[in-house]
Amino acid sequence: MESLRDYLSAERNREIVIDELVGLSGADVCGMWLPKEDRDVILHAPTRSPLHREHIVLHEFGHMILKHDLTAIPVEPSPGLISGMGLTTMCRVFLRTSFSVESELAAELFADRLAVRIMKSGHTLAPEHLAFGEVFG
Repeated sequence: MESLRDYLSAERNREIVIDELVGLSGADVCGMWLPKEDRDVILHAPTRSPLHREHIVLHEFGHMILKHDLTAIPVEPSPGLISGMGLTTMCRVFLRTSFSVESELAAELFADRLAVRIMKSGHTLAPEHLAFGEVFG
């Protein structure tokens, strides 16, 4: 995953910052990608598993690779939803609302395929238990 991050950072000619955002519940939104002027920021909800965190980040990488920031149609978000975030940034964040949107399905499928490739490469982020409840809570 770090190699992919480095590649995307070089390809997009900008830093990619990944951080946890405690305010995300993980119920409606697990992660978000904020394409800023000088860097890309990926925020994810707190997770109980490194594998779940990896999948959220890979999903956002999928949006980058598929260039969804160039093809998205903005919606009108609520300005009070995330304090301190400008309207332009909010529009970029809330371009997608559910997995019924084609771009969300594409990013999710892409994340699944990236995860399989990472696993097959023999590089794992951390030892994981394969029990569903332990991985996804």
